[in-house]
Amino acid sequence: MQITDATVMMAFQIRKKDTLIAFLLWWFLGIFGGHRFYCNRAGSGAAMLSISLVSVPLCYVCIGFVGMFAIFIWWIVDAFCLPGWIEQHNQELMNQIEYTRSVHQQNLTLPMR
Repeated sequence: MQITDATVMMAFQIRKKDTLIAFLLWWFLGIFGGHRFYCNRAGSGAAMLSISLVSVPLCYVCIGFVGMFAIFIWWIVDAFCLPGWIEQHNQELMNQIEYTRSVHQQNLTLPMR
């Protein structure tokens, strides 16, 4: 089976990340780290989610505002990082697809013994 340019582009289109979706997740679920999970940063997304879930109930006793302030700063910084994360992911994806394609083509051109 030959891997064509159309196959490569379809594989890329299926697995790429979209900046608009990342920003929508950042806007609506950013306090819970939804955008970080989307960008394959599950560790820091889980940290953001945990801090938020602990801080919200603690706001009733005025302790949770510290955690919410930290999450707010983290949320703002992430707005500037999102485009770079998406571009990096998409570039790594394209490199992986191209590498797979080149390995596949090399296997097809090897002489049979």
